[in-house]
Amino acid sequence: MKTLLTTTGIRQTTNVECRGRARRSAPRAFAALTAWLLLTINLHASQISEPATLFYGKVVGTADVQPCLITEGRLTWVIRRSDGVDVTLKASLFAYHNGLYSYRLDVPHAAMGLGLTAGSESVPLSLYEQTHRHQSVTLDGEPVTLLGPAGAVFTSAQLLRSATYRLDLGVDRRSADSDGDGLPDWWEDRYGLDKQAHDADQCFGTGGLTAAEAYLQGLDPTADHTLPVLKTCETVVYAGGCTAFLLDAADLDTAPSNLLYTVTALPYGGSCILDAEGGQQTLAVGATFTQADVLQARLLYAHAPEVSDPGVLGLALGDGQHAPTACEVRLLLYEPALSEQSLRSDLYQYANAGFVVAEGDAVNVSHSALAYALAGADPTGGQADDVLYCSAEAQCAAGGPGADRFVVTAFDGNALELTDFSVAEGDVLDLSGVPVADGIPLLSAFSLAVSDGVYTIAYAGGSVAVGTLEPAQADLSDLVCLGRVRVPDGVVLEARVSVAATTPYAYRNGPANGCFTVTRAGNLAPDLLVGLQITGSAVNGADYAYIPNAVRIPSGVSSLDIAVSPYVVGGVLEKVVALSLQSGTGYRLGAATQASVTIVSLKPCVYVDAFEPLAVVESGEPGSFILWRDGVTDTSLIVKLVSGGTAVKNVDYVALVNALTLSAGESERLVTVTPLAGATFPGGAKKVTLGVAPSTTGSYLTGTALPAEVTLVQRYDTFSAWLARQAESGAQPAGLDGATDDGLFRVYAFGGNPDGSETEGMPRPLLQDGQLVVKVRQPLWLSDVTYTVSGFTDLSAPAASAADWVEVEAPEGEPSGAEWHYYRLNGSGRQGFISVKAKTLQP
Repeated sequence: MKTLLTTTGIRQTTNVECRGRARRSAPRAFAALTAWLLLTINLHASQISEPATLFYGKVVGTADVQPCLITEGRLTWVIRRSDGVDVTLKASLFAYHNGLYSYRLDVPHAAMGLGLTAGSESVPLSLYEQTHRHQSVTLDGEPVTLLGPAGAVFTSAQLLRSATYRLDLGVDRRSADSDGDGLPDWWEDRYGLDKQAHDADQCFGTGGLTAAEAYLQGLDPTADHTLPVLKTCETVVYAGGCTAFLLDAADLDTAPSNLLYTVTALPYGGSCILDAEGGQQTLAVGATFTQADVLQARLLYAHAPEVSDPGVLGLALGDGQHAPTACEVRLLLYEPALSEQSLRSDLYQYANAGFVVAEGDAVNVSHSALAYALAGADPTGGQADDVLYCSAEAQCAAGGPGADRFVVTAFDGNALELTDFSVAEGDVLDLSGVPVADGIPLLSAFSLAVSDGVYTIAYAGGSVAVGTLEPAQADLSDLVCLGRVRVPDGVVLEARVSVAATTPYAYRNGPANGCFTVTRAGNLAPDLLVGLQITGSAVNGADYAYIPNAVRIPSGVSSLDIAVSPYVVGGVLEKVVALSLQSGTGYRLGAATQASVTIVSLKPCVYVDAFEPLAVVESGEPGSFILWRDGVTDTSLIVKLVSGGTAVKNVDYVALVNALTLSAGESERLVTVTPLAGATFPGGAKKVTLGVAPSTTGSYLTGTALPAEVTLVQRYDTFSAWLARQAESGAQPAGLDGATDDGLFRVYAFGGNPDGSETEGMPRPLLQDGQLVVKVRQPLWLSDVTYTVSGFTDLSAPAASAADWVEVEAPEGEPSGAEWHYYRLNGSGRQGFISVKAKTLQP
């Protein structure tokens, strides 16, 4: 007797993650002591100097294709303190930190305590946090845009002294171009070109790029452009959230799918994640991904809240043709302002820089050039998704194609016209800054009216004309609930109730329920009693389980399902359950107030399965399918069949019928698969499949989703006969090198081929829904092999750690049929093992 034991195991671990923000809590006792000391020894002082808050960064000219670092000039910086007082500061530009940055601004502070007053030349440091705003910044009188990553506001407190923020600035300034060839002088100086000669069309490097093309793409014109280069050296990431890395790489002769990144160093905090087709994978040093992954936004960074400086991501970039290039990307942390006013300001400032898009109450940062903010008297968007900041001077705004966001910030009688507002394109009208009292109903604060086909949203302090709307869109509550119009958080939406048949058919076969879903939008706070009217050809309580004339939607719940549960009775006709919503207290009716569910009459349901799953040529033993029906069985029924498989009809087996008739009262019938003498199967076996074709007249239902299988084989086999055939043919399983019978038995027992071309039947592990599943093939035609399966949790003591197992259906994409088996452990321990024993039966 030979026994083959194959054990497959997987170890499952659980990680416990603890997060906390202890940055501000630890020094509280010290802060209180400090305040007391200040009070006792400085009663006569008006303020006490404290370490400054530091802002630093680049100042870049943004009017050209490539930004130019500006290192000369003087900044005038106005900070509006939390008490409304403006503090004006000055800073001169210079080449800072080896020419990487352009400025440093020290914001002076004075500690405040009982009896102390704040001077107008500094920002006070109180015991509690105060929020201050960068009111305006100019460079030699030119307006400056804040580019981040620090926000338009900052927080100060005695516990936050000596804070440092990176804040880059942009100026709409064009660089000098002495020769007029479109290449700025600073760029030609950097790469050694002649700024007095028109050389934009010349090639100075390898790969065929002209100097103009290299400038437009942000590349070194003198380099070998067939070598991969990473142009991104910094990227903004969202504090406490998940951000997509958008890395910009260039290689003239390599497709993005062949540009391979290898991780050489990870950021200090958080995780780098690759969102691949097989699921999310946390990257470790040595992990790889491609530029195609980057372009499809599959590379993510999840920030850990307790980490203030994520650090750098180290990479090696290769194209498969040259040695990989070492590079790194610094991660700049962005934390949005919390107040609504700050949110709107940041929305404008950061979208203008190309890396902030605000959606509802959340801010998502993704350093993307797809979102822009436009400001001015009459802002006009471009071809992408735009953010238009509509100030008091704005009379009209146009977003152009894309999902545009119109942010209204002036509420002093302003009348604004949106010339291309489109619900279908995903446009949003942001009225969240309208001053209203908390708790005011939506329709008391806002109204939607139409005149000459133009819809206008009016409110105290202004109006916005949004143009034409489809009839289904011309409802202000709907527009707010869909997110197309945003209103202040304190506005209360009246509940609107609608109904839909989410499962429009119920079947007496089974039976299988139909379903209505009653949904409310708007105010979800109270319990809501909704009146119903039930009509239709089906009788409530007789054809289906009784449905009451009212349902209660609990507080905080937006929808409620109402089941239509048919009884297994009735005639041959379909019947309809119609539900209509009724008006009531605390809600109004939405657009969809009626729905219906059809109860399908009781019909024959036909199934097919393999009854004898094996047919043998040499012995002439047939296989068979069994066809049966339930439901209605007292009438005759013609059933259409569909046969197929790898076996060839009238060559390997006698062709099967295409239809058969079940007589009245007959519930099942066998369909025989007769192998033909002389049929050969060099591959070991062939399949015959049989399925039930859907009825074109609706006379029956199909109860089997997949066709059944019968296997055709040459003979019932034994290990000794199999060995003899291998010896006659001179074949030997690949890789065994004259191995013993045990090695040959492995191939035989699990349906392998002597040449090693068929190994799929060997026991192997799969993961299905996070659990271990073992896949194994047990050929039906082996007459001298038995298989036993056991589960356990300790590999060193299988018997003492026995665990239950269960056979499960074939996972999607895996082979199925009588010879394929899938086993899974019952339980959710940290580790588990399944063994499959194949044993020969001695004659």
